[in-house]
Amino acid sequence: MPNERKRRRRANGEGSIYQRASDAKWVGSAYVYTTKGVRKRRPVYGNSFDEVREKLDKLKGNSANGVLFPDRTILVRDYLNYWLQEVVAQKRLTTRRGYESAVRLHPIPVLGTIRLGKLTGADVRRLVAVVRQKCLCCANGYDDRVTFVKKLSLDTELPERVDVIVADQIGRFGFDAGILEYFADARRRFLKPGGRLIPKRIRMWVAPVEAPAQRDQVEFWLSRPAGFDFAPVRRYAANTGYPCRYTPDQLLSIPQLGTVLNLAVATDASFEFAASCSVLSDGELHGVGGWFDANLSDSVQMSNSPLSSQPINRRAVFFPVDHPVAVVAGDTVDVRMCVAPTDTLVTWKVTVRGKAEFTHSTWKGMLLSREKLAKTLPDFVPKLTRRGIARGSVLDLCDGRTTLASIEEEMLHRYPDLFESRQQAAVFVTEVVSAYGE
Repeated sequence: MPNERKRRRRANGEGSIYQRASDAKWVGSAYVYTTKGVRKRRPVYGNSFDEVREKLDKLKGNSANGVLFPDRTILVRDYLNYWLQEVVAQKRLTTRRGYESAVRLHPIPVLGTIRLGKLTGADVRRLVAVVRQKCLCCANGYDDRVTFVKKLSLDTELPERVDVIVADQIGRFGFDAGILEYFADARRRFLKPGGRLIPKRIRMWVAPVEAPAQRDQVEFWLSRPAGFDFAPVRRYAANTGYPCRYTPDQLLSIPQLGTVLNLAVATDASFEFAASCSVLSDGELHGVGGWFDANLSDSVQMSNSPLSSQPINRRAVFFPVDHPVAVVAGDTVDVRMCVAPTDTLVTWKVTVRGKAEFTHSTWKGMLLSREKLAKTLPDFVPKLTRRGIARGSVLDLCDGRTTLASIEEEMLHRYPDLFESRQQAAVFVTEVVSAYGE
């Protein structure tokens, strides 16, 4: 078969392409670095010169971007760890965590000691069999009737209404992981009349606390770390809620019920509550502690309370006051809180009657630039950045006909200023498609 056209001589290290006489296949090869750090010549094959050239360019591009070629003698576990550290590390945090959990839970324990070059289809089938045994649905015979929908519930449509809705989006204080927004939406769109919600009710508790370790987190910014003046940061630190664990002796009063969230009717609208606490013994007030208990049924409760006999492994929250206040038994501490659930904003007003009064808000603890705030003004005229335009292009190409590989190729062609390699384009496309595609 004659050559398709006369080829220029490729530079040293650029790789070579030729047509094999035995079967007319096109063959290319180039030197790349392997996962063992050794530079080796690796071949690629195709039915045409252009196909091989594309594969060769991708191979060299990956090598140039630090994606090492897997050495056949490397163990599967070593290659997967390398892949997590060098390739998956470029993805979003939630995506990385998902990959890391899946890889370390399944393929590494089963296939980890096999050399990559010796890996066979039988090994992969063995992995699938092991995963099926670990799957709770499979182990209990429910794999034929359970469907996993990996989407945010707010963006999901179900073919039919359901009998039960279950979620642990409670957070540390009863609202801060989005349960009010998610349940209000799911209740309206998914739940059958008479259906059940788990949990069905959440109670939010507060108490004045003596918590020197948490207090030190606020005052740290006045200590001139490394000789620098960070005093302006303290304002933000004093208006921030902190996850923490309490012991019963840190509570200055009996915990008081702040409010009850009835999830059968609750919405994500802002709410407020007030509680008065009588100090039981002398101490120093550093702030307000908050936690929750949730009714999963009439007889089952879940709580992160420091007074619970069987608390779940979840921290409570600490809301500081501006400066410590000495209190004695019999003092009254009034706590008033206003909560905006969807924005996770909390304002807390603490009054030690006859001694001190404080008002704090996580709004004051937010690090907002003047430029970012300007973009929220009603008369602001927005325009897309170059990456924003590229994101829109990916969405336009998700037309139900174009393959992911074609979208990646098109993005690399349209936006060479954003993507230096096919891999970079692939990472960008994957992030958009995983968030908005189906």
